[in-house]
Amino acid sequence: MKHRVIVLFLLILAALLLAPLASLHAAGLTNLRCDYRENPLGLDLRKPRLSWVIEEGNQKPESRSQKQTAYHVLVASTEELLKKDKADRWDSGKVESDQSTQVEHAGKPLASRMVCHWKARVWDQDGKASRWSAPAHWSRQRTG
Repeated sequence: MKHRVIVLFLLILAALLLAPLASLHAAGLTNLRCDYRENPLGLDLRKPRLSWVIEEGNQKPESRSQKQTAYHVLVASTEELLKKDKADRWDSGKVESDQSTQVEHAGKPLASRMVCHWKARVWDQDGKASRWSAPAHWSRQRTG
């Protein structure tokens, strides 16, 4: 009995000590924005700027030990393409950068009234990728 209590105590102690070392793999991206707005409609920009926030579960920001070292953005004409991890508008590929704001769309030119769906993921300093974010979207303003 005494042996089991000691083992249980050591397991709990190890879990508490390792919790702050959680990687971005368990993290998710939230607060996806396009030019500072959530799912904006009628943007008058040819190259919208995208941003996101890294969420690491219940950890407080000051206890986070991981940082973003790269990102990958997919932009597609339909949400169905994104679900298949496909992009017909822009696939940034893995970009080595800690940038998580003002990431400029660098894909195909956007037509009037076009709706674009997008998602992103990031990597930490250990080379571990986060899961993909939930999809977000924006649309272009009618021109002409």
